[in-house]
Amino acid sequence: MQWDKQFEDSQSQYYELLTIITVLTFFLSLIFQRSLLFLLVGLLLALIILSKGYDRIAGKGLTLDDSKQQIRLFPGQESTIHFVFQHQSQLPMVNGKLSFRAEDVIEVVKFKATRVRGKNHYEIPLSVLSKGETRLRVAIKAVNRGVTRMTNIQYEFPHLIHFQSVFLKLRPFYPTEILVYPATLPVSGMEETNYDTIGEQRARFSPFEDVMQPIGTRDYHNDAFHRIHWKASAKRQNLQTKVFEKTRDHTWVLIVNLSARTRLGNIHWDENMENRLSYVAYVCQYLTRKGISYELCINTNQGKLQSGIGKEHLRKALEILAKISGEQNLIHPSRLFQQVDQRMEQPQTVVCFGDLYEENQFYLLKWQKQGMNVYQVKEFESGAQLEPALKAGEQYG
Repeated sequence: MQWDKQFEDSQSQYYELLTIITVLTFFLSLIFQRSLLFLLVGLLLALIILSKGYDRIAGKGLTLDDSKQQIRLFPGQESTIHFVFQHQSQLPMVNGKLSFRAEDVIEVVKFKATRVRGKNHYEIPLSVLSKGETRLRVAIKAVNRGVTRMTNIQYEFPHLIHFQSVFLKLRPFYPTEILVYPATLPVSGMEETNYDTIGEQRARFSPFEDVMQPIGTRDYHNDAFHRIHWKASAKRQNLQTKVFEKTRDHTWVLIVNLSARTRLGNIHWDENMENRLSYVAYVCQYLTRKGISYELCINTNQGKLQSGIGKEHLRKALEILAKISGEQNLIHPSRLFQQVDQRMEQPQTVVCFGDLYEENQFYLLKWQKQGMNVYQVKEFESGAQLEPALKAGEQYG
């Protein structure tokens, strides 16, 4: 069964009282030999039998569709959760209510929440009147960045005989997930950056070519000897040069430090974390619009995304940003920079978010000497600005 069925605590007292009244009425009917008392005993027995029978079948034919859904929103956006019930019984469940709990990253429109064990508790009226499908549409609004699922799902409805409440608590895990992405905050200075290296991205103009992707030939003009296409030259009776696909690599490495450091050197979650994630989200969207590949490196145990490009890659990046929470383990920034340095294979553009410590400067200088552009998104009261990570005096060590 999909539900755990429970009854009000007072129901056992109800049956005890009803049984006592039935027994007393039965003895009174024997003593006074009154037919009306015998009839009352029969009615009381019928009431007990019907109540017990309904206890067994109440909610037995009710199932909730637990197909996985994922709803993705930005703060302020609205959507709808669909609860789809299948009812196999002809007995109606009238004046019921569906209740569940959710994190405060969302709010249910038109229904007020009560706070229960750190979560918002909602109760929504629901009657299942007939056999077949019953669909409940719940409008929600994204409020804060984060992820939540519906938990403690319960359907409560009155007993058809004695009208005390019957509780059906959903047993399996309900897989619907709601992701609220961080709001985007602009970063100034993005347009002024431009950095190309040899790579696999096609480009109309580039000094780099992919020798594995020939696209044709052209007339020979003082080209290197190995570029001559001998078969085409023999066919046309004129020296022909191979033409290859123009390529580039404009990959950006986004290094995000979400921690702050105490005087003793211990790290903890930065109080400005939400704004920082909003700046990261903006940069990811900007790079996606420009067709630039990027990878994401965040100092949490679940904060890595390999290099990629396009809308699907952006979705993965925003999901990582949405799921970051204080329950994850922080990685020390020095260890993060070391991990990034070990994977650097060619010159790229590096953008750092958050505080940079003295021990990180070694890697910044190393990458810059290798021909990389190294930037930092610096946060001010008026907003964020993309600037060189190293000052003029630091750029040469």
